Amino acid sequence: MTAVMPDGWGAGGWRLDATAEGGGWLLLPAGVADVDAWVAEQGDLVRDGWGERWDDAHARPVADLLRAGLAARPEDAALAFQLWPVPAPLVTHAFVAFGTAPDGFVLDTASGVPYDADRLGVGIQRTSSVDAGDVELVGLDILFVAGDVLVHASLQPTIPELFALVAGSFHAFVQTLTLVGPDGDERVASLPPGVAAEERWPDTVPSS
Repeated sequence: MTAVMPDGWGAGGWRLDATAEGGGWLLLPAGVADVDAWVAEQGDLVRDGWGERWDDAHARPVADLLRAGLAARPEDAALAFQLWPVPAPLVTHAFVAFGTAPDGFVLDTASGVPYDADRLGVGIQRTSSVDAGDVELVGLDILFVAGDVLVHASLQPTIPELFALVAGSFHAFVQTLTLVGPDGDERVASLPPGVAAEERWPDTVPSS
């Protein structure tokens, strides 16, 4: 499963272009009119992608995960994905949202580490964690500010083993993010104030 934004997506206004490669990235569209039909169609894609590893016993949990993923899609997300890293009913989620930055908003370098994206420029990477009782879930958030536009790319908290499986592909996805203005020109995020341009920064996400 590979998701590529269609030509002209968001034409005439601000838009994000991106490519998710490497398999396992399933686009969660907004405003699906017929959820049952969508779940059935995506379930067929999952089954075909798993090939010989598919078992009919997977049909129900796969459908349930697809339906739950669509229902949990953030309303403000420009792009949202369900990640299926292995041929098993095991998923996590990623999304990208953007909008006008709040008045006076400044990326806080103390809250994370600078992150350099090929197309979008420099932002701040933060790891997140959620105490889920027996396990601590791990996630990743990357924030960019280009002019007065704030872009938020998020790998939602998940179990550490699953995070390790998808962190690399999430990083590769963020490297393809492109912010395009209404005039068709690309916008690039600025360096956070007070951060030296010559400083060496991490350009990869943690894998564990």
